[in-house]
Amino acid sequence: MAKYRGIQHPLPIEGARPMVIGVKKRQQPKKRLEIQYPFVTKDQACEILACSVSTLRRRMKTDLIKDVHWVQRSPGSAILYNQCLLEDYVAHLGDPDAHLEAIEAYITHLKRKR
Repeated sequence: MAKYRGIQHPLPIEGARPMVIGVKKRQQPKKRLEIQYPFVTKDQACEILACSVSTLRRRMKTDLIKDVHWVQRSPGSAILYNQCLLEDYVAHLGDPDAHLEAIEAYITHLKRKR
């Protein structure tokens, strides 16, 4: 007889592991691939997009979505740009539908965090 988790169990074969009846194994939490969305400054955003500050401002008005590609916490404060989405924007300049998938993934990420 071997003692396992406080319960006596017979070991039919030498070296065999004892059977535990009525005790569930603790499940490991599933690891989710968590995508991080770092934010960068204006100068870093210009480097990612390979453009000038004036072109960045123009793209903010035409292509880039507020609170998705860029955020401003309060009027007059610094604007921060979503690095992952800017890189995806550059990668999919000719295919806006592919970039929409990245935007949807980011919005889903925001909803999960709440």
